[in-house]
Amino acid sequence: MRRKLQIGWCGIKLYINLYRDKKPNLLTLGIFNETQDNYFVPFIDYDEVAYDKVVKDLKHLNSVFGVCTFVVMTSGEEEIKQVDGSSRLVGNYLVFGLDKLTFHEHYAMLGHTRCDSWFREAPVKRFSQRSWVLRVMPKRDMKGNIVRQTPTLKEVIRFGSCIHEHSNAHYQFYLKMFGIEQLKGLKFDKMEDIDDLVYQTR
Repeated sequence: MRRKLQIGWCGIKLYINLYRDKKPNLLTLGIFNETQDNYFVPFIDYDEVAYDKVVKDLKHLNSVFGVCTFVVMTSGEEEIKQVDGSSRLVGNYLVFGLDKLTFHEHYAMLGHTRCDSWFREAPVKRFSQRSWVLRVMPKRDMKGNIVRQTPTLKEVIRFGSCIHEHSNAHYQFYLKMFGIEQLKGLKFDKMEDIDDLVYQTR
């Protein structure tokens, strides 16, 4: 069972999810993909997926939905030896986008990927905020010790065909927090704010 606490701090809306069960025993901070004007930038969470399949998904999303820019972070990956002697990069990946979609477009978009099924359904069936969240800070235990490090930048993937407006607030966050390079040729809105979420996780 989950209880939600909303507090204000320095003008920032901070939402804290508290779980009564014992399974989510770590604490972290993430950001919402919702924009101030009620759109949603692509957020995708992959767990133990081959990286070439992640890239294939993103190419497919560009073809079907016209989303063109992805910032790929990783929270861990390794080379897995295949039966034929080759190796394949497999890991946990967090994909942050910039293209602005409606809620239902974003939900449909996730259905075209190999993302974690719980992540896709959470805003629809479990999470009252009705937004998707990806973590941007370390996971800590209840004593404050770091258990898993902050996700690190893997690469920025861009495709030529961009048909959507892009979120300036998320772009500015990626510049400052992820250290991505300046991106040219995108049409940004004039929004500046995004909301944070402190939540319990596994």
